[in-house]
Amino acid sequence: MARHPAFGIRPDIVTCAKGLTSGYLPLGAVIVSDSIAKYFETNMLWGGLTYSGHPVCCAAAVANLQIYEEENIFANVERQGRYLAARLEAMKQKYSCVGDVRYKGLFSVIELVRDKTTREPLAHLMAAVRRWPALRHI
Repeated sequence: MARHPAFGIRPDIVTCAKGLTSGYLPLGAVIVSDSIAKYFETNMLWGGLTYSGHPVCCAAAVANLQIYEEENIFANVERQGRYLAARLEAMKQKYSCVGDVRYKGLFSVIELVRDKTTREPLAHLMAAVRRWPALRHI
């Protein structure tokens, strides 16, 4: 399994689903490292779901992955991600309620605050976090 270029890690297990068929058909996958794959060559994993390995869904996934490559989808994500990052950073500078922004590609978070100095959350729903400390790490 390839090392993740953005984070420099090599995961043992990666799960994926909707992106395989762009959400048009139900399909998921588990990608595992060589050592885990080797274990299952001699130890059957007795599991499965109704749609497991359905040939139509698998064909859709193969076609979809070809489109990802042919249309340079990941290069476009990088390009659009840089644009999004610039826009988010501009919002952080412009608006007093934007305490911080975080992003990687097109995944992003805008932290809304009452006060940038204290970082007091803006959302009234944050009261739940204050009541249940276990939620602070979600």
